[in-house]
Amino acid sequence: MLLSVDMHSWQCCTCPIPASFRGLGGRALAVALAAEGNYVDSNGEPCLVLAPGLLAASCREASVRCAVASCLPGRTGVALSSAGGSAASALVRCGLRAVLLHGVGRKGGLCDIIIDASGGHLVPVTDMGPAVQVNTAGIMANLSAQWPEAACIICAGQLGRLGVAIAGTTFSDASLRPCSHAGGGSGMVLGLAGIRAIVIARTAPRQSTKFSGHIGRAFTEALQAYGSRTGVSCTMRCATCPHGEGASGRNSRKWPGFEHVWASGDEGADAVVVARYVALCDGMQVDAFALAVRLEELVTQKLLPAGDTDRVLAELESLTRQPETSWLLPQLQGWMPERRPKVSQQRVLLDTLGLCRFAMSALDEDCRVRALLESLVTAETGGDAVTLDDWMQRILILENP
Repeated sequence: MLLSVDMHSWQCCTCPIPASFRGLGGRALAVALAAEGNYVDSNGEPCLVLAPGLLAASCREASVRCAVASCLPGRTGVALSSAGGSAASALVRCGLRAVLLHGVGRKGGLCDIIIDASGGHLVPVTDMGPAVQVNTAGIMANLSAQWPEAACIICAGQLGRLGVAIAGTTFSDASLRPCSHAGGGSGMVLGLAGIRAIVIARTAPRQSTKFSGHIGRAFTEALQAYGSRTGVSCTMRCATCPHGEGASGRNSRKWPGFEHVWASGDEGADAVVVARYVALCDGMQVDAFALAVRLEELVTQKLLPAGDTDRVLAELESLTRQPETSWLLPQLQGWMPERRPKVSQQRVLLDTLGLCRFAMSALDEDCRVRALLESLVTAETGGDAVTLDDWMQRILILENP
């Protein structure tokens, strides 16, 4: 089923997924729904689609990711992201293959969307004081106290409501703690809609397709065995990794422009800078890579000093505390980086199935894993036996008509 949320009327309704989209999930389904609703036109209204990966009903909860498709006014096309956490599993347990949210909300009002097995409804946010303004972890803690039966919480911060197009969203794990982030303007779509958070209730697991439960378990075990044998592990705390989680990898990551904008040459000091930068981005719920591109542009324009890490971080801290009075806010409002080149077929496949990047190594090198995956796709779609190559052609045509 599809849950459609119309922010013009504050109405939620459920309806069947169009028959032509049978066998689609994750990224492919999100793109299809956005395209069918004519939201990809630059003159269209804002739209957000959440679509669990096709394997969400079969694999372990923390193993499957949720595709996030965003359409923003004034920009043609769909911006895509992929989020971990418990959202994919929680939505599937509610009987939903996707959530489609569209429209601009009521001016000055905020609400939360509550999703359960009966559908969805909107709850106005009556506390417009500090509880709305605290950081992501604080908002999730407040919401988890208000909705103790929640399985997942998805939050949007202040910057999206202030017109920052690179504002993202934060997804919780099953313990309702911040776990994963989605960019692509998803935070601005929720901001325009007047949505503070999406709360997905915990419901009983639904029965899997006849063979998919068994195949899903075998597939997960095969991935874990591959990881244990090769030592390959992702950085997304994915349950298919050998030990259930990998090293964060953040301290060694270099953001766009880092080398000539921030880097000091001291590897230890640079690691601290990156950690502080990531923490600030997570708190603001903003796309860290996109923001780094913008900061580099501001340095080039001499609006920020080159090589002055303390100044850059101080400005970001000011933006976090008092965004409406920060001089950085107008430099970010409405700005988006240039669209990236076409993504690889492998990434499209992973995002459609709802798997992390780690799984591709096993898929490429382990024939048993690939055979299990093809069996699982066949079981989930309820169709005849398929090959991944044939199935991928349908997805690529959908993304590139």
